[in-house]
Amino acid sequence: MRLEKRIGKWLGLKAHRVRQVRQEGERLVAEVEPRGGRLPRCGCCGLRVRRTKGHTPPREWRDLKMRHLALVIAHTPRRVVCPRCGVRVERIPWAARWSRVTRSLVRTLSGPTRALVKGLRFVLLKNPWNQTPKQKQALSRLVRSNNPLSRAWYLKEDFQKFWDYRQEACAARHIRHWLWWASHSRLEPFKGLARLVREHLDGILAWTRLRITNGALEGMNNKVKLVSHRSYGFRNDDRYIEAIYHNCGALPLPPEFEG
Repeated sequence: MRLEKRIGKWLGLKAHRVRQVRQEGERLVAEVEPRGGRLPRCGCCGLRVRRTKGHTPPREWRDLKMRHLALVIAHTPRRVVCPRCGVRVERIPWAARWSRVTRSLVRTLSGPTRALVKGLRFVLLKNPWNQTPKQKQALSRLVRSNNPLSRAWYLKEDFQKFWDYRQEACAARHIRHWLWWASHSRLEPFKGLARLVREHLDGILAWTRLRITNGALEGMNNKVKLVSHRSYGFRNDDRYIEAIYHNCGALPLPPEFEG
C-alpha cells in the first residue's frame, strides 16, 4: 500500500485525499487536497455547501509519528459561503475546530495522560526533596509521557536553581539561558513569565547581593485581606486598623473580653 493511501485511510479521509508525502528534516509532511465532485461542509454547522470564496492561508496539524518521524498534515482550507452561518472555513474532518493536532493524536494521548495527571497536581508543585519515593516514581512516568508538561516541569525546576547563586554574573548567565529556553518552549504561560522576568531583571538579580525578598510583606498583606473578608467590612477605618493591629501584632485583648 502506498504511503499516501495508508495515511488517508488512517485519517479516515472521504472528501479529501493525500496528494503527496515529502520528508522535511525530521518530519513527514502529508499534503491533503479535496476530491473532485465532493462538496465541502460548513465548519460551524456542518451543512454541505456549494459556494466557496477563496482559501485561508496554509495550515498544519500534528499527528502521530510514522517511521520514527513526526507526521504533519498540511492543507489549505477553503472558505465556504454557508446559507445559515455566512462565510466560514470548511470543516476539517481529521481535527476539531481550532485545533492544530489530529483527532487520532488526541485520542492516543488523552487517556493515558489523564490517568497519570489525576491526583498529581500538587506533586508537580512540590519541591523534589519533599516528595515521597512513590510520588517521584509517578512524576517520572508523567513527565515522560507528555512533552508540553515535561517542558513545563523542567522549566519550573531549572528556574529554582537561580535562588542558590551567590555571584550576580553566574546568576545572570543562568537566568538568561532560562529566558531563552522559556521563550522558545511553545508554552504561552512561560513565554509570558519570561517577558515579565525581563522587565524586572535588575531587581531579580539584586537578590544575589541583598538576599531580601518581599515575602514578609506579601504575607502581611494576605493577613490584612483575611481580616477584612472575615469581618464582612467595618463601620469606619479606625475599627479596621484596630482589627489589623490585634490580628497581625498579636496584641492582648482587653480584660473585659478575656475568658
